[in-house]
Formats: sequence, C-alpha cells, structure tokens
Amino acid sequence: MMISYIILTIPWQLGNVVLSPDGVLRTGNKYRRRFSGLFFLSIIPLVYFFLQHKVKRVPGAYTYYAFIEWSLILYDVLYDSSTIIDFVHFDFVVTASPKSKADIARNLLGGEPTLSQGTTNSNPPEKLRKIACRPSVNSLSRESSFSETMQFSAQVYFGFVFWTTLTAVGPVIFYFSVWSMGLDGQEVLLFATVAPFILCSTLCRNFFLKILPIIQLSSLLSIGSYLVDRKLFYDDAVLRLQLTTIAIGLCTTIQTFKLFQSKLQGQLELEKCSMALGIGLIASVLLKYANYSLNPMWPIMRKNNGGFHRIGLILGILSSLFLRSGSNMNSESALEEEDSPISDSSPRSSSPAGSSRSSSSVDLPPTITLDPHGPVWWRAVAGFGGIMFIIHTLFTDSGTMIAWVWDGYPITGPLPLQQGCWMILAMCIGLFLPLISGDEMLYHPQWLLLGCTSAFGLYSFHGWLGFAAGLILCIFCLSIFPRYLQDLVTSSQSGGWWKVAAGFGFGYLIYDMMELCHTFTVAYAFVPLAARFRERTDAILLVTMTLIGLGYFQPRGSDQPSNLLPNPRRNHLIKVMKMILGLLAFTSVMVMLKRTTFKEDIKPYHPENRTFKAGIWTVHFGVDSGMWESQRRIKDIVEELELDVIGLLETDLQRIVMGNRDLTQYVSEELGMHVDIGPGPNKHTWGAVLMSKFPIINSTHHLLPSPHGELAPAIHATLDMWGTHVDVIVSHNGQEEDPVDRTLQSTKLAEIMRTAYPKPFVFLGYVVSHPHAPRPAPYQILVEDGRMLDIERGDTDRWCEYILFRGLKRLGYARVTRGSNPAVTDTELQVGMFQVPPSWVTVDPDRDSSDYQRVSPDFIAPASRFSSKVGGPEGFKGHRYHVLREQFGTDVVYYRM
Repeated sequence: MMISYIILTIPWQLGNVVLSPDGVLRTGNKYRRRFSGLFFLSIIPLVYFFLQHKVKRVPGAYTYYAFIEWSLILYDVLYDSSTIIDFVHFDFVVTASPKSKADIARNLLGGEPTLSQGTTNSNPPEKLRKIACRPSVNSLSRESSFSETMQFSAQVYFGFVFWTTLTAVGPVIFYFSVWSMGLDGQEVLLFATVAPFILCSTLCRNFFLKILPIIQLSSLLSIGSYLVDRKLFYDDAVLRLQLTTIAIGLCTTIQTFKLFQSKLQGQLELEKCSMALGIGLIASVLLKYANYSLNPMWPIMRKNNGGFHRIGLILGILSSLFLRSGSNMNSESALEEEDSPISDSSPRSSSPAGSSRSSSSVDLPPTITLDPHGPVWWRAVAGFGGIMFIIHTLFTDSGTMIAWVWDGYPITGPLPLQQGCWMILAMCIGLFLPLISGDEMLYHPQWLLLGCTSAFGLYSFHGWLGFAAGLILCIFCLSIFPRYLQDLVTSSQSGGWWKVAAGFGFGYLIYDMMELCHTFTVAYAFVPLAARFRERTDAILLVTMTLIGLGYFQPRGSDQPSNLLPNPRRNHLIKVMKMILGLLAFTSVMVMLKRTTFKEDIKPYHPENRTFKAGIWTVHFGVDSGMWESQRRIKDIVEELELDVIGLLETDLQRIVMGNRDLTQYVSEELGMHVDIGPGPNKHTWGAVLMSKFPIINSTHHLLPSPHGELAPAIHATLDMWGTHVDVIVSHNGQEEDPVDRTLQSTKLAEIMRTAYPKPFVFLGYVVSHPHAPRPAPYQILVEDGRMLDIERGDTDRWCEYILFRGLKRLGYARVTRGSNPAVTDTELQVGMFQVPPSWVTVDPDRDSSDYQRVSPDFIAPASRFSSKVGGPEGFKGHRYHVLREQFGTDVVYYRM
C-alpha cells in the first residue's frame, strides 16, 4: 500500500506544481514546491531504513522507518493544506441579476461609477483592473502552461531518440570491422551524421519540410530495427546497420531544422529546443545507468537480452503527435523562408493577422535582426564539433570517467555502481546553470580555464582526484552545450537555410573526424597510416579543447538568453527544467540505492571442499556474431559452469565505437562477483577484466611491452581464497604478426610469476602459441621462466588460450564451444578446476601432485563436477564441450587428487 501511495502521489504533486500559474496567485505554489521537495527527499532515507529493517534485519531500523513514514504523510497533508493560501485572494460575489462584469466590480468597489454608465476612464482603479483581469489570466496561463509542458516533453523525448541513435551508430558499424579484423567498407556510414547538408538544396528542403511528420516518425527506424530478424531476412545485421544510419541522418537533419525553426520563433524557443536536447542526453545516460550500462532501445538489443523497443516506439508516436498538434510554425510558413537571409527588414516580432498569440509584449518573441557583434560562424562550427565529440566520448555513460580513473585494488576511487549517479547529478547541475547564471560566469575566460584544467586533471590523475576533475569537466561541458547550439544557429541566420545546413553539416563532419582519430589511438594496427595516432589521446583531448575554445571566445551580441527581458514563458521554462532535472537526479539516486542495497554477500560456489573453477574467454566486445548484445548469454554459461574466477578479454567498451558500455555490470551483479575492469580506455588497450567470487586483496594493471603491435593489457591480482592468498594473472598478448612483441610480453609475464614464487598462482591468458613450442614462442618462456605448470600438457590442439598453475591441486579441465545460433564470440571458453590446500598441507609448486593421472568422474564429488547439461546431446544454449573427446575419449578431463 505504501508503494502505491508514493507512486500515485508523484503525478498528483508534480502535476499541481507544474500546472499552477506563476501570476498573482503564486504564494500557495511556493509552499507546495517546498513540501513536495521534502516529500520526495524523504523517500531516500525511507527506502534505506526499510531495506535495513526488511533485508538486513538491523535492530532499531524500523523505528527510524516509522518516523520517516509519518513525516512523509505530514508533508503530504501540508502540501494539500497550502491550497488555503490561494483562496485568500478569491472574492465571491452573489447577485440576483448582474448587468455586466463591470457592475459587479462597481458594487465591490462601493458604488464607483462604471464604464457602462457612460463614464470614460482610461485608467480604472487598481482594484478594478485586478478583479477584471484575474479570471482570464488564470485560464490562459493554465492552458498555455499545460500545452507548452507537453510540447517540451515531446521535444525532450526526441532529444533522447537523437542520443540513443547517435550512440548506437558506433557499435553497429564497428561490429563489421571486428568480425572482419580490418576495414569492411561499412565505416563510411559513420558520416551519415552530415545529412544536414541536404538542407542546402532548395528542392530537398522543400520536400523535407512537406513530409516533416513522416520524417519525424522515420527517425525511430533505429529503435524499430529490432524487428529485423534473421528468420525473416538473410542478413539482418546489415539491414539493422542501414536502418540505424538512415535514422541518425534523419535525426541530425531534424534537429538542425528544429533549432533554426525555433530561432525564427524567438530566442526563448531556441533556448527551449537546445535544453530539450540536453535533457534527452541526461535521460539516455540515466536509462543506461538503470539498465547495466545498456540502452534498451539500441538496435543491438531485443526482448531476450533486455530490449524495450515497443515502449520506445509508442512514446515516439505520441511525442510526434504532440509536436505536430502544438507546432507554432507549420511547414508552409517555414517554406516561405526559402534562401533569403534574415535581416533588419524582416522582423519576426509582429504576430500575423488572425494569430491567437496575445498582443502583450511579454508573450512575443524578440525581434530577430542581424547583429554585427554576434557569434562568428566558423568559430561556432568548430565549437559545436568539439563539444559534440567530448560529450559523446565522456558523458554518454555514467561509468566512462570512472573507467578512466580506475586503478585496481585496494579501491582508491569511485565505483561505477555507487558513484555513477554522481555524474548524472553533475550533468543536471551543468545543464541548469545557463538558466540561472549570467554572462559574467558562463562567458568568462576563467570558466573556460576551469574546463581545460579539469580535462587535464581527468587525463593525468587517477582515483578520486581524477574523478573530481571529471565531474567539473562534466558540469562545464553541459553548461556550454546549449549555448554552442544557439551560437551556431545565430551565426548562421544571415545566410538563411543554406548557411544553417552547412554549419551543422561541417560541425558533424568535425565530430566524425575526431571520432575516427580517437578510434585510431587503439585500432591503429588495422588501418593504413593510423599508427600516427597510436596512444595519442593526449593530442586528441588537446585538439578537442582547442575547438571548444574557438567556439567559446565569441563576440556577445544583444540576442542572448541572459539579456532577455523577464517574461512568464521563460519563468515557466525554468520551472519545468527544474522539475525535470530534479526528477532525473532523484531517479538516479533511487537507481543507485536499488542496485546496491539488495546485493547479497558474495560467496564461492563450493566452499565445503575448497574447490574453485577458473576460466579464460575472449568475448569479442560483447556483441555476438548476429550483432546482438551478449552480456546475458555470457552470464548464462558462466553461471552454468559455476566459474568462481574468470578472465574476460576484449572488454574495453568505454569508447564511442563500442557504445560506451560496461561489459561487467550485468554479469557481476547477477552472479555476485568482485570486478577489476583492468586498464581504462585512456590506456589504449582492447581491455582485460577479472571477475572473482573471492575478495580481491590487491591488483596491479600492466601495459606489456608492445613496440610494434597493439598494447597488451594484463591484470595481476591477489585473491583471498579461504585465508590462502592465490595470485591470478589475466592477460591478452599480441598477435603472431608481431613476434618481437610476443617475446617481450611473455618475458614480462614470466618475470611477474617468477617474482611471486612459490605462492599459489593461476595464469589465464591469450598467448597465441603452439603447445611446447620452443623459444622465442611464448609457451616455453611462460612455463619455464615463470615456473608454472600446464593444466594439460597432453592437449596439443591449442593456439590462443592457455591456463597455467602452481601450488594448487588441479582437479579438472574442460573446453567449451563459443555457442551457436548465433555464436557468442569467435573464441572458445577454457575452464580449469582446482583445490586450495589447507594451510597445514604442503604442495610442491614445481610438481603436479596428480602426475597428470586422469580419473573417472566418480572420483570427484558430484557437486564439484563440470555441468552435465553442457555435455548433453543438445548442449546448453548452444554451448558444448569439445576437442578433448578426440584426444582423451571424454568431454572433460578429471585428475587424481
């Protein structure tokens, strides 16, 4: 009942606050806002103490919960009671047969003469004017307020669609590059964002404007592409890619049109349109934060892996209807603009004949004239390209900055789950600043200096210091984002449609080129001449901040938001923005509480006999061979095999081309595992992850020597296994094409393992070597120099993945296929089972206690055996044991204890 009460209270309180007019009768609404704020803030400790009482059974927690619960009800009563303040301003008059409203007014004023009696009075008494105007102002404000709120909400949703589609383009294009291990030709579709160039053509523009409602609906093609299934189409991945790139082209073109259209309606409308795009960004980040770093409306999602496309399509259709019915400028009026520039002789401040807009000056948009001191076009283009790139790079996922500053265990910085909401709060603060601060802050050179300094801090420092710098950078970027959109439109208005279209087209082109250069900092091995960008994130960040600086130092004209005269419509915008941003910030905190409070204690699968299973798997960036997101499939097989420790490779997804995702969140939260996400995206590797059901005592990230090829990442961690410290390495060595790199990397890994001798150790790595291959191949270096044992020296059919160990009792070994229909990745999963000896048992680290004597599964405790489902005739969700039967006659191998 309490949950229903809270949920039903949300639309009641928020609706009243938003729809109450900001006119003469606003005293009551002021108190309603305060009590509503206290009501919603109280929900946070209410949920916390409820969970402490119900889940963790903390003594005394219910007492606090009860007090907060009753205070919640008290705030609700006070909220409703504040309505009495509004009634103080009401006057009720009962008359038998009034002749007119003026007569009523005359009676109230004590017999003063009225206009109906022939008295001419151009300045009626103050009390009479207030009484006569009060009902109409109230009625018009309420109607206008609701209409504008719904239209603004629809704009926000299409802003969300824009960011959802933009962040989906990278993953669907890079999928083809990953699976072909090189340029596939689809990369050219990255430049679909420059579609606003088509508005330069009068013919294309006229056609575009005439079918604008259809174009608006067509921008949902990316969300609707989940319907393209392999059962109906031969190559569904290509079709989904094409639909997504068409959708982003339409989205960028629509946003260009909407921004210029809003400018023609006045600076306030332009400000609203840019703010809607900013809120759409925050909404997309919040949705990813609530959904394990995945946008459920991406084309790589579907129902069985967490997609919610139907909801997205329904909201899109409704929003399109609201925008169409509430549009103040239809396509025909927009077509009248043609290519003529806006000049002093073409003001927009007067309403056309028959317009329903009030003649009051405060309701009219300001006159749009050419300002010789306004923003410079080419600077605005550069600034727009730079701000779009840095926002997409760092602020389209709540965990991206945290990955940049992550430094392993012990934890000395933020965590994606606990502190992810901090970035969302920073985004809300940054977007709200332009509405409440003047030129002296956001246009001051020191504000830009603070932004540049914070960018340097994010790149240079780890832990909390780097994260704090990142939050400041986030506030800075979100605070100038609306202004950069407005500057580009304002600076383009002298050339009409042609210059606006060219401005946004070139801006997106700069953004695309920066995206390519940023990709080449890590993907240089697959592209000719791309090695020039190897590991040059510092240069990319410097160029980005230079572009932003070019857009920042603009001449300030008179047509700026901060110079607008106060008017009720802008006050309403501020109120709606405050409400929406507050709701987004509050929701992010609730998501954090929900995802952290219910977390159970992490325990290994079989503590009774001190056994654990460890695996190594190259997961190919979390997208399967059918171009569907694969986190849930990874979780299913890891859970079925009961892996206590697993190393995942090719996991660095916090990049534009990967969708700025976190591959570990769903798996680790669902299975209950500690996570080290390895070197961040600013370390220029393809990523390595360690997940463990045992506490991680310490972990160190290594960038292995790579003079020629791609940087090879490695994680060296110490796990606490029932009081015994066991070291684990997860590494991804270089390819066969770089023999020098492989030798240097193997030597470094052997040195790490040899230094830790004689501690128990498990090596989980991608090696690229034939078994028992002599030097300079990696195998002999790792085994002999690292003083390690091969988990199965008789398995001669190996190439990429290897498991080595020492100081432990090895119990089993299995190799599992990559899955099918479609394949989860392009590499198999290897698993080893070990027993951690008690402290009083001595294990010779240089000798295999089983002497590689293989035994029947009957010698292994049933609970510790490998899953029988994976070995069945149908396998487990496309996974089966393989290879070992051909060599040893059994699907899995067990060893004498």
